[in-house]
Amino acid sequence: MMRAMKKFVLIFAVLVAMSAGVGAQSSEVEKLRDEIKELQAELKNDYRVLMDFGNRESNQVLLLVTLIVIAFGVIAPWQLNRASNKNIDGKINELKKELDKLKNTSDEVSKIKEEMKSLKEEVEKSKQEAETAAKEAEASKLFAEALNEKDVDKEIELYSKSVELYPTSATYYNRGNAYNNKGEYDKAIADFSKAIEVNPTYTNAYNNRGIAYGEIGKFGKAIKDYDKAIEVNPKNFETYNNRGNVYCQTGEFDKAIKDYDKAIELNPNFAEIYKNRALAYRDMLKASKSQKEKAEYLRHAEADEAKAQEFKDKK
Repeated sequence: MMRAMKKFVLIFAVLVAMSAGVGAQSSEVEKLRDEIKELQAELKNDYRVLMDFGNRESNQVLLLVTLIVIAFGVIAPWQLNRASNKNIDGKINELKKELDKLKNTSDEVSKIKEEMKSLKEEVEKSKQEAETAAKEAEASKLFAEALNEKDVDKEIELYSKSVELYPTSATYYNRGNAYNNKGEYDKAIADFSKAIEVNPTYTNAYNNRGIAYGEIGKFGKAIKDYDKAIEVNPKNFETYNNRGNVYCQTGEFDKAIKDYDKAIELNPNFAEIYKNRALAYRDMLKASKSQKEKAEYLRHAEADEAKAQEFKDKK
């Protein structure tokens, strides 16, 4: 009986140690398993011996042994499984750490890829800027040559080469003027339109396109261009003078006189405006049936003609 109690105490100590988390490593777990198997075998032998006792004490001992065996059958596997789970949890934690490392590595790779992409874009941008600068330099050289060219056809050729390399509103505008000088007004209008497309506030392009429209009899479009030019720059006296000329062609002499007056206000030293206003007064004189008006128009016309001659003599 004492021997059995000693074994019970030993088993109980093992259980307490296992419950406290002792022997978490797999090698220690295996050792515990072996000890438990040996103790179970010994308990079976003791059980056979105790079966011979028929008194109440032996039955109590038998009950105690039976309870111990049941405890081993429930607690020991649970404790072993707990130790095994701890081992698995450790492995899982290690794997999580490795996964975190991989994620960090992946983030670094993505960052490097983004930096490489950005660098590639910068290189490509620099390359394009260098190519554009080279074209711009060559176009500027051709533009300067065209400005000094006396032959209008060669001038147009140089502007065409320049605009092909590096199109600017100034290049289109100057080529448009060259076409105007040649009397090729449709081509001039196309170039002035391109110049306006590049620079919507290009006053001179509106003004000179208005001249081209006037030359081909499209007076409505000419007036619109002059209106736009004045809207963009109300201080350009030439635009008022040019619109006055169109009003004369459409027979709107009162409007023409107002435009010439404004042009003279902005630039009182431009002989051509006085000459044009004199012509407008002459046309009004012809159309008038009032002797009083005719006398007034004649007086204004002669005064403007004298002023124009005065500026001419100064030259």
